[in-house]
Amino acid sequence: SCARLRRAASSRGAAACALDIAAHDRAAQHAGVPLRAWLGLGTVAPPTSFTIGLADPATMAERAARAAGRGFEVLKVKLGRDDDVEILRAIRARVPGLAIRVAPNSAWSPDEALARIEALVPFGLEFVEQPVAPDDLDGLRAVHERSPIPIFELDPEGRVLTANPAAENLFGYTASEIIGQNSADFLYPKETSASVLERWAEFIRLGQPIASARYQNTRRDGVELVCEWSLTPLVNPEGRVISVIAQGRDITQQLEAERMKQEFTSTLSHELRTPLTSILGSLQLIN
Repeated sequence: SCARLRRAASSRGAAACALDIAAHDRAAQHAGVPLRAWLGLGTVAPPTSFTIGLADPATMAERAARAAGRGFEVLKVKLGRDDDVEILRAIRARVPGLAIRVAPNSAWSPDEALARIEALVPFGLEFVEQPVAPDDLDGLRAVHERSPIPIFELDPEGRVLTANPAAENLFGYTASEIIGQNSADFLYPKETSASVLERWAEFIRLGQPIASARYQNTRRDGVELVCEWSLTPLVNPEGRVISVIAQGRDITQQLEAERMKQEFTSTLSHELRTPLTSILGSLQLIN
């Protein structure tokens, strides 16, 4: 029974969780239905992540590529050593499009967490799991408040519940100004707000995480940005979305740099082809 399980594994939460899942899975198999259906969670399988255990960066990147080849769309990457950046760089080179979650398993102090998260932001993280010790609530609160990643918590209607200082700095609003306001009314150009609300309603209906979604956003001063967002729904036991954690990063300058690089490459290619075309034409005339 659940009571016996709790007594037997009161100090071994992970072991109790594994036994609990195994027992539920066995019951679902006996009933001849998938576990999600047996639990009443619908017919669509929720996405699951593939865990990349700690190793050298090249080995972890190879494991990530194999997971992508097997159809996984989300990676959970273990971190906590001094080569975190090298690990993420190697993995992103092999799987540029997959969602990545990182799990340092409490290896960082609050100050370390802030510095390391800032260094990892360019690799497009969906979220950071357990950056500090689970009982260090003050440290976790400090990481949230001082995180370089803009973070909003939104209700199922899209209204702002919380906003951290990084979100305030990026968009130019104080948290007190926007709490209770619908994000579609101030984060997006007016001409796109209707379509944003439609996509939001569909996202809430499906209740599945979205990683690396690009949207045109607007600051308070009217400046337009392109941001990449990861949306993580928080779902209650009945399967209903109760809130959404939205983490974003401004990729406007990154896209502009990519555009300039492509323009330079195109121009260089044209300039190289032009003299060669003249030389070939002259050779044909001589012949």
